Amino acid sequence: MTINQLEYVVAVDSYRHFATAAEKCFVTQPTLSMQIQKLEEEIGILIFNRKIHPVIPTAAGAEIIKLARTAIREFNKINEMVKTLKKEIKGRLRIGIIPTLAPYLLPLFAEGFTAKYSDIELVIDEFITEEIVRLLKTDLLDIGIISTPLNDNELKEIPLFYEKILVFIDNQHYLAKEMLIKVRDIPVNDLWTLSSKHCFSTQAVNLCKKNKINAKRSNFHYQSGSFENLIRFSEMTHRLTLIPELLTNSLAENKKHMVKVISDPVPAREIGIVAHKSFVKENLINLLKEEILSAVPRKMKSKEGLEIIEWK
Repeated sequence: MTINQLEYVVAVDSYRHFATAAEKCFVTQPTLSMQIQKLEEEIGILIFNRKIHPVIPTAAGAEIIKLARTAIREFNKINEMVKTLKKEIKGRLRIGIIPTLAPYLLPLFAEGFTAKYSDIELVIDEFITEEIVRLLKTDLLDIGIISTPLNDNELKEIPLFYEKILVFIDNQHYLAKEMLIKVRDIPVNDLWTLSSKHCFSTQAVNLCKKNKINAKRSNFHYQSGSFENLIRFSEMTHRLTLIPELLTNSLAENKKHMVKVISDPVPAREIGIVAHKSFVKENLINLLKEEILSAVPRKMKSKEGLEIIEWK
């Protein structure tokens, strides 16, 4: 049994496809298949059911894969410990970030981080929260930057900052002249929201549950995957939408007066870093945390006076 064989087994489980697993492991498919078969023969257990597509592990194989992931993580700790002892700042960091945060947070820190730490390779992709969690647990991501808390026993969370949930109101809406908007005054029938796959959509729903006004049924429903579309649609229909605080940095100056603060209390979402509990690149996480915190406004580092809206 070798560490390479365990890595091949884990790769097949992660991608559920031998060819894709071989590509990700930088070996040919025959080599990967042969090594897994050798391992199965050595331990006398069939790890994968190859008759089903996509390929899935057998019941016994699933237990072996679980141990294989732990063994690989422990093995990788040696390299990371060596880097720490040598005080080396280098490596590869695979980051998953939610789409409702990526366009507004990444420009604040990503370029500065890579310029400061040229030996660290950042690989960043956008995923919804559930996918980030899955990829962290299958070691296909190192960390996630998401709305927390998750309260998942397999993951560790590091809160970063607190982002207000604001309301964008078209000039012709009857609430446009108000400086502060109370939650109970938000007209839910006039509210455009993100599609339900986004955690911000759930937060919007949870926030609006505080609204005591009964919504009337509408014969027209629209949900979008982008805040920019929601803002555009709000202007076209003279209605409103909820947006995250960081978005206002990229908002045109002639539209910033349309953004209103919600009060009693001010709703917000917590943004944090999440990683698997066994993740060993602690020094890289700390460097990333420092860079992000240095980039966001000081006022966003405190949750005083805010009500954190859960995303579940």
